[in-house]
Amino acid sequence: MLAAPAAAQTPCAPRDHVLKELAKNYAEAVVAGGITGTGALVELLTSPDGGTWTFRLIPEEPKP
Repeated sequence: MLAAPAAAQTPCAPRDHVLKELAKNYAEAVVAGGITGTGALVELLTSPDGGTWTFRLIPEEPKP
């Protein structure tokens, strides 16, 4: 079985909502995270069996 290619997407919902939906639909939870040198948030979520995963990169908010 091959996975479909992934494509980066612009965030379209608040973080809490996205995490709740990934938990509900895929049983995914955050297993790792951090901040890049440019201030972006990175998160890795996986399902308990590792069958699905999501990598999120959220750019730092622009400063006024």
